[in-house]
Amino acid sequence: MRKENNDFEKRLMALEPKRPSAGLKARLEAALAEEAPAKRTTPKAGGVSRGKVIWGTTFTALVSAMAAAWAVLLVLDYRAEPPRMGGELGVSAVANDSEEALFEVGARPIEQYATLVGAEPSPVYYLEDGSPVQRVQLQFLDTEIWELDDSDERITVSSMRNEIRVIPVQSF
Repeated sequence: MRKENNDFEKRLMALEPKRPSAGLKARLEAALAEEAPAKRTTPKAGGVSRGKVIWGTTFTALVSAMAAAWAVLLVLDYRAEPPRMGGELGVSAVANDSEEALFEVGARPIEQYATLVGAEPSPVYYLEDGSPVQRVQLQFLDTEIWELDDSDERITVSSMRNEIRVIPVQSF
């Protein structure tokens, strides 16, 4: 069996491709002659050459990439340190160094509460110790009611807050 494979491989290696016929050569030359003038036409006045299109596209892609990088940097706005107040920097907040600027609030908080607006549970996950837990995204409406010192007027301040909690799951 092995000897037959060796003979077969030798016969395949000895094969040479057949030369194309004169008729095939003539048909190919005619087809190429018809296509050649259409491809070789130069752009007319106002036309755009292929090189200009490639460079224009490349330039547009580079400008877009730079704009995207700047947008990401502006959105992230990474700061290694928390912002400092004027006194921490050694700069006086008031023009006159002898007086310190005081900020007094003429109101006092009288009530604070949070209202659960929505909850979205995730699938059940298992911790390394095998206990099942579920991640729940909670959305709260925090409300504070302030009373002004000068009058009996009350101000209500509300803001939305998102919170994620991991809760152990118990089956019954």
